[in-house]
Amino acid sequence: MDAATLQRLSALLDRAFELDPSTREAWLDTLDGADAALAPVLRDLVVPAASKETADFLGGPPAFTLIGDAAPATGLAAGAEIGPYRLERRLGYGGMGEVWLAVRHDGAVRRKVALKLPHVSWSPAVAERFARERDILAALEHPHIARLYDAGVDRLGRPFMVLEYVEGKPLGEFCRARDLAITARLRLLLQVADAVAFAHRRLVLHRDLKPGNILVTDDGNVRLLDFGIAKFMEGEAAQETALTQVAGRALTLDYASPEQIRGEPLTTASDVYSLGVVSFELLAGTRPYRLKRGTAAELEAAIAAAATPLASAVVADPAARRQLRGDLDAILQQALRKEPAARYPGVAAFAEDLERYLRGEPVHARPDGRAYRLRKFVLRNRVAVGASAAVVVALVAGAGVAWWQASLAHAQSAEARAQAALARKEAQRAQVVQGFMLDLFRTNTHQQASPLKAQQTTARELLDIGAARASDALKDAPESEVQVLNTLSDMYVQLGLRDQAIALQRRAVDAARRVHGPRDPGRADAILGFVATLQDRAERAEIPPLLAEAKAVLDAAGETTTFLRGALLTETARYAKHEGWPVARDSADAAVAFFRQYHPQRATLITDYRLAGQARIQAREHAPAEAQYQAAVDAARLRGTAASAWLVGSLTDLGQAQQAQMKFAAAEASLREALAHSLAVNGEAHRETLLTQLKLANLLLTTGRDEEGLATQAAVRATIARAPGRYDATFQANVADLVGATALVRGRPQDRLASLRADIEEVRAAYPRSTSLAATELALAETLLALGRVDEAGPLLRDAVAHRTTSLGGTGDVRAWLPYWRVQAQFARLTGNPDAALAILAAVPADALQGADVEPIAIEVERSHILRAAGRHDEAKLAAGRAHTALQALPADHPLPSLEAAAAEALAAAEAALGHRDEARAAYARALALRRAHDAAGSPLPAADEAALAMLAKAPATGRRVAAR
Repeated sequence: MDAATLQRLSALLDRAFELDPSTREAWLDTLDGADAALAPVLRDLVVPAASKETADFLGGPPAFTLIGDAAPATGLAAGAEIGPYRLERRLGYGGMGEVWLAVRHDGAVRRKVALKLPHVSWSPAVAERFARERDILAALEHPHIARLYDAGVDRLGRPFMVLEYVEGKPLGEFCRARDLAITARLRLLLQVADAVAFAHRRLVLHRDLKPGNILVTDDGNVRLLDFGIAKFMEGEAAQETALTQVAGRALTLDYASPEQIRGEPLTTASDVYSLGVVSFELLAGTRPYRLKRGTAAELEAAIAAAATPLASAVVADPAARRQLRGDLDAILQQALRKEPAARYPGVAAFAEDLERYLRGEPVHARPDGRAYRLRKFVLRNRVAVGASAAVVVALVAGAGVAWWQASLAHAQSAEARAQAALARKEAQRAQVVQGFMLDLFRTNTHQQASPLKAQQTTARELLDIGAARASDALKDAPESEVQVLNTLSDMYVQLGLRDQAIALQRRAVDAARRVHGPRDPGRADAILGFVATLQDRAERAEIPPLLAEAKAVLDAAGETTTFLRGALLTETARYAKHEGWPVARDSADAAVAFFRQYHPQRATLITDYRLAGQARIQAREHAPAEAQYQAAVDAARLRGTAASAWLVGSLTDLGQAQQAQMKFAAAEASLREALAHSLAVNGEAHRETLLTQLKLANLLLTTGRDEEGLATQAAVRATIARAPGRYDATFQANVADLVGATALVRGRPQDRLASLRADIEEVRAAYPRSTSLAATELALAETLLALGRVDEAGPLLRDAVAHRTTSLGGTGDVRAWLPYWRVQAQFARLTGNPDAALAILAAVPADALQGADVEPIAIEVERSHILRAAGRHDEAKLAAGRAHTALQALPADHPLPSLEAAAAEALAAAEAALGHRDEARAAYARALALRRAHDAAGSPLPAADEAALAMLAKAPATGRRVAAR
């Protein structure tokens, strides 16, 4: 319905409710003209009233019989296909649409999802905008938010939304089933608040917070649903969008804010109110409004005007009444103020008061009274206050006690005054920011030719407008300028516009320098945020002086144990990982030690463990790296299932360290678990999910599971192809690298050449003289050697060795040099210098060739080729035999077929040189079978083995000329 029709329906509905129920049917028959077309909807709403005016009716919108082309999705059954999804069973049905449990059927990763089918019909323009908003809303990556995975229109024109399927109970049901105490319920509410505040920071408004949209899993983790129909604000004022123009009509009245009822523009304060209603019901066991008849009209009137009762006045349980009286009453009243400006300035402030209550501290919602503050202090410090009081009474009696209490009250009063001043300052800053955002939309409206043109402004265009106006508009409020610039920068990052984000953060740092002095931690905070954005960017050369400035600020402020000091260590370690192995290792270890001592619960510790592991990977210290990655995984698991996002990267790192040690079964288990977590947290189209899939595919291809490996790669390509504009160039380059990683061993080095050439230019610009550059140069040199382009490989190989020397600082583990020595020896052999090649390998320390690692096996294969080129065929056979023995020791279900084929070819060539034709023929046949089974299509290596077998058969003594042909 359009706005005019909906307004007319509302007026007729009010008229119907004024009539006696017995006369409504007759009145409906008298409607004529345009009103007659609304009679079916009115009849469904008001006849019979008794069955409609129930808690069930208030719990969800009515299922309208829609007018015109907007017919509800009907006739769906299990097995039906919607886009790439197959329906399994219906989970729910309501006025907004149907929800089904579904699973993908197009060959991609199989996983269960919740598929929503809204009761709307869309034009192509709306579908296009829906897809764009899907990508924006999909950026809500938070452990307590059920993700929106996908959305679109299927081949029959049916719109659908695909969300994470969460197995859990609604919030209220979960609490009742476990008979949770009020403190436990508050901790669940804090999880909800954390999720909503996260969404608000990304300028997304939920608009339909209610217990049914909040599920709790068996292990007590909250998942907030239905952000897929939320409001994308692009500022503090909410605009209508393609999603919410439809979804916003069916809000649940019981939890709606007064401004929603009145149809006014919405801000984050609306979600504060709705969360207040949810909290009231969860703590008091009933909603704030008790109505005589329970009609929608009466509920609307109560929400808009009736006084909100105290939770302690309506709760039935006497113990709960005592606990709610006072602080919790005040907190709920503050959240449920009728006027948005009178509520908490944001969900984070609401949550802070709940946390203060749990800690026994004064809450901001209560009056700033001395007796109240003293009572809270005593309750927080029962043991200390009791012991101190006993000592004082024993020494000086009553007068001393009075003086002591006055001193406590004075100290507490100073603390409370400081906190109140801080709260007022934060509220004023929030008002300034809100004013700027509102003005941003007003400016857009005024600059456009019509309201419709203003509505068509894209997120990028609004961000550009805000970025251009921020500094001038907020020049009198520099602290607010810093906040606005950082918010806009974060939005640019979410849209993949990192250059614009860096420019804004640079301005934010300049503003912070004007506001915060050289001893103010606020300056260091802004600088470290800027450094985090510059990491892994071409501008990273700016990082060292910024880190030095942040350190000077923290040193001057005496900040030695705060989180900012730890952030300084972490960013130093992140920068160092491309500068040199010893510095990277020492920096990461220092960050780990700091967070373990001072902030062990911080998730940053997980990042630092991973950085410590990456430093050791650079030196090919795979076992110590595995230990660091395992520590990261353990730290992530301690944070509960909500830490799945942290587990993804940690498990992926762990799997790759295990793979480097040929622990293939353990590596596969780690990568599969990482993929499962990424699917659950990020969804199947997320970058991290796709990259994890490709790493798993490479493990499968390396260990001979070609069918599954190639299918996994194909699924990734299909996902990317479905949204060609969604993934930036950097991600596409990462995909190309991973797809090409196995090309060399599978006989298609040319498939890796293009991506390596592109990589090397980017790495040279961003990480000169680094370990990363050395590794990329070595990979390109090895690829060129495989293609016979020896002259091109030589300069790259020399540069790789030079950069590796620089990055190791002369103190690296000799194992780090194994691949460099092998490729240098190969180059010497191919340029006709087998003696020089042997000298290179002779210098390799014997202990460097010990332990589980694929590189020593590859060196023995190369040694065999060199010895044969030098005419030392017996030694060549022995070297190839050592490689073959090491490969045979691997588990049967995790072989290395490409390397085994290379070892068989080296052994065959040595046997042939020794005149052992039968042995050579058997070895070549084994190599050929492996190549045919596992090499990529078009690989020339099977043909090389066939040619070698032909040459053996062609010799006159064999009598097998037909077979040779």
